[in-house]
Amino acid sequence: KIIILVNRRGYTPFVLCASCGYMYRCPKCSAGLVSHENDASRAKRLICHHCRYVEKNPQDICPECHGFLTGFSGVGTEKVAEAFKQILPSHAFFSFDSDTVRTPKKEEETLKQFVGSSQGVLVATELIFKHPLPQLDASLMMDADRMLNIPDFGSEERVFRMIRMLGVSSKHVYICTRDSTRPIFGYINTPEKFSERDNGARERYGYPPFVELTKITYAHSSKESIETTMTTLVNRMREFVTNNHLGALFEISDPSPAFISKINRRFYYHILLRLKKSSAEITDDDLRARNRLLSLVPRGFTINIGTSSIL
Repeated sequence: KIIILVNRRGYTPFVLCASCGYMYRCPKCSAGLVSHENDASRAKRLICHHCRYVEKNPQDICPECHGFLTGFSGVGTEKVAEAFKQILPSHAFFSFDSDTVRTPKKEEETLKQFVGSSQGVLVATELIFKHPLPQLDASLMMDADRMLNIPDFGSEERVFRMIRMLGVSSKHVYICTRDSTRPIFGYINTPEKFSERDNGARERYGYPPFVELTKITYAHSSKESIETTMTTLVNRMREFVTNNHLGALFEISDPSPAFISKINRRFYYHILLRLKKSSAEITDDDLRARNRLLSLVPRGFTINIGTSSIL
């Protein structure tokens, strides 16, 4: 029994022109379109995983330079399954991602079928870690570099945790990477040393658990309007901090676009508010000051206190 972890749904996550580098993007979002393939007809569709926009039968001609070298780049669950079916033709294959197992009942059924198979391969996304993993002969993490390169303070810890979970259930764990010298791989069998290194970086750069991090998000159809609104809010919050002599306690970032900055024709921006104490050090007075500061945020914003991601 084998689990192959591929943290991208679809056939390939990017569609690029090899001549000019043009990437097919969703017309309503800032995200790239993901190639999906129909099992029966082999027809490809480009789908946005954020607003569900669909482009059927994409043309081979690049709309930018009119070249004929448009290609599908990267690997998703569908492409990995296709390749491994050729390598392991006697194995039963099961897919476990949010496209193929859309309900908890379907998740349980798929896992039961995989566990009951004499020779099975489960091609899964991170969704699999919602469930206890069965005993495995081997597990394979595809494209660890992409997950490690996500610009978020928790990216390394997340990948490390997944590798460790695979290791508990698997006789052998294989990791696909272009850089095996990354420090994270040297700590796989010494989690306490990884935690020491990760916590050192978080403390240095001001991330949890050494600060309380609040993400304030606003979305609007006009980029100019959202930038003006967010800048006005930041100035009001900083003025409050200055007037109340709270500069040693709070830090407010400039407004910045979200990692996926546009979804369904709406722009998304974030402000990060740091309360510069660990949870064990925060007092009731600190919380009251933080809540007074957050009361300046108008209606229509999303406030995520203790956020685990800055994306």
